Amino acid sequence: MKWPLIASFLFLLLAEPALAQSLTRIVVLPFNAGQSADTYAIGLAAGLERSLNVIDGVFVPPVGDALNVTQRLEARRELSPETVAAAFNASVVIGGEVGVSGTQAQVQIALAGPAFPETRVVAVQGPFNEPSRLLAAVVNAAVAELGLRISADDRRQLDAMTASAPSLPSLSAVASASLRLQPNLAALEAAAALDGSSSWVLAEQARAQALVGDDATALTVSRRAVEVQPLDIEAWVVRGIVLRTAGDDSAALQAFNAALALNSAHALALAGKGQLSSAELAKPLFEQATQSYPRLVVAYLELAELLSQQDPQLALRRLREGATRVPDSASLHAAIMQQAIRLGDATGAAAYLRQFLASDPGANPNIYALATLLPVDRLGAEALAIVRSGRERHPDSTALVLAEGQLLAQQGDFAAAEAVLQAGVAQAPGHLGLINQLAITQARQGKLDEARATLEAVAQQDARLQFNLAQLYLQAGQSRAAASLLEPLLARYPDDPELFTLLGIALGRSGQFDRALSALEQALALSPNDSQALAAKNALEQNRNVVGGERIELGAAAPAFEAGLAALEQNDLARALSEFRRARAAQDHGLLAFYEGYTLQLQGDLRGAVASYERALADLPNSATVLNNLGFAFFNLGRFDRALTHLAQATQADAANVQAQLNLGLVLYSLNRYRDALGPLERALALDPSLGEVMVTTDTGARVSLAALLDDARRRAQP
Repeated sequence: MKWPLIASFLFLLLAEPALAQSLTRIVVLPFNAGQSADTYAIGLAAGLERSLNVIDGVFVPPVGDALNVTQRLEARRELSPETVAAAFNASVVIGGEVGVSGTQAQVQIALAGPAFPETRVVAVQGPFNEPSRLLAAVVNAAVAELGLRISADDRRQLDAMTASAPSLPSLSAVASASLRLQPNLAALEAAAALDGSSSWVLAEQARAQALVGDDATALTVSRRAVEVQPLDIEAWVVRGIVLRTAGDDSAALQAFNAALALNSAHALALAGKGQLSSAELAKPLFEQATQSYPRLVVAYLELAELLSQQDPQLALRRLREGATRVPDSASLHAAIMQQAIRLGDATGAAAYLRQFLASDPGANPNIYALATLLPVDRLGAEALAIVRSGRERHPDSTALVLAEGQLLAQQGDFAAAEAVLQAGVAQAPGHLGLINQLAITQARQGKLDEARATLEAVAQQDARLQFNLAQLYLQAGQSRAAASLLEPLLARYPDDPELFTLLGIALGRSGQFDRALSALEQALALSPNDSQALAAKNALEQNRNVVGGERIELGAAAPAFEAGLAALEQNDLARALSEFRRARAAQDHGLLAFYEGYTLQLQGDLRGAVASYERALADLPNSATVLNNLGFAFFNLGRFDRALTHLAQATQADAANVQAQLNLGLVLYSLNRYRDALGPLERALALDPSLGEVMVTTDTGARVSLAALLDDARRRAQP
């Protein structure tokens, strides 16, 4: 956009008082510049941002965010200094124009906003080929016009910042990087080679290297940046971010503290320190960060996460405040919807999204795509309608194509999902997200050859692709296909615990329990605390207990059954139930009925669970796990007679079944049969001593540990 020279315009004061002593928020916009001076359009704005941010009590948000806001306002035909200032709750908006006259750059600085009832324009000039001298002239003029009272330390820091400006050949690269767009690493490396003593250049190079995952280079370059200029606050902030990303939290905290020693109001330093602090210390830091920079999304998200543990409604209000300040943030809208859903108000989450989109129909496609957060079993049709309305407004959005494909697949309409995704891939042949979702959708329909071809079309066959494809097969319920890919990989990478874990899962789902256990034990030998391997081993033992170690051939029901297991692992109960029911429709076996009942029980549908467990018992009459779950369901329904029968049978079928012994003891205790309860309760504790700390409810409604309950049973069992 073009920021107009506004010398002839008169702007009304906003309600905010001008230039508060404790905190001054200033927005700096890109300057207008002709082709001969276009390097300075972003360069001067970015230099002003960096320089003013060393003054204690002043904060200037990133120029890239200011540009985003102006573009959004311009698209809505609402652009003015007042609306820009309001978006940042700022006192001042600085823009201007740069021209060239001979060897001199001619700059007109325009200051507007609540602190300037009439726009003020100041003319300065400086040598065109010396960015540091030109920036110094612009910064000094801006400071004078703003009437900022600066200390001797601030003056020394300001001078250091203007001196850190790169040479003219490097300015374009570092200025572009300041917009936080896709970094041009080659241009930044060339700038660093030319201006290796510029902390501005080095800080932007370090940030760019971190963005592409080159932590080692980012660490080295960010250290050089603060070494060549210890007064560069932005260099310290980048240093802190890079160190935190690399996992060195202690050094990162020192870097953020160094930045805050230069300017205690720097929002990014406050938020960075907050992310490394205890909850008690972090809350005020995030609050201060949002005061300095009302559009700092990460501060709202982090603050809400802390508040949600004590006051979920307050967390929701803070997120809504953030979304009001940053209406274009999909992350904030997503957090609001997720918080509402966690509070049990999925309908409210849907209403919130509808209301926001009604107020801003031209919203970012990613915000329409948030409909995928809504529970499909209750609000699937509404979610699909929202996404499709977004596609009407944004027909070229791959995010919305992906969202529609995901929703259709979640609702079981795989053919329609595949058609939508195929069309999307045809429009965007290299879009990995679309290609991956298309392959998953094909695999879930059993189209394994098509799924493999879809993935192989975008990459040559290599180890990572095979691993990803194996994961895809597992998600789609194709465990044998996954194992066939993983076993050759393990021959090449025999020390990879992740491969062993995935192979163990694949073998376990296909009923090869002994081989699966061996693979998982190898994974744990390589990585003893691997949570995925531990969870997979526990799930394997449960599956084996259900069928008594017998291998069940499921045939056509296998893909849906395995997809249900995958959904259970992800705690997606609605999808798990849908898959288990689809599996039962293909083959009505007791194993499938058990998992259907187990999912219903997790959802709280005990009567539905009983019906499924009874069907499972018909095929698996000696399964202690089935008998235990059925007995426990009857217990929770108040049918103690039937609970006792099935739990007693469970302990007879497998005396080492801890849950069956525990549940039988609890039922007997509830029936005041204290002497009878002692045996199973003591056996449960002997099998698993950690159960002594488990809290249970007594017949009086009191909550006590199992050990205390057992002592009470012993006391009451005395004649």
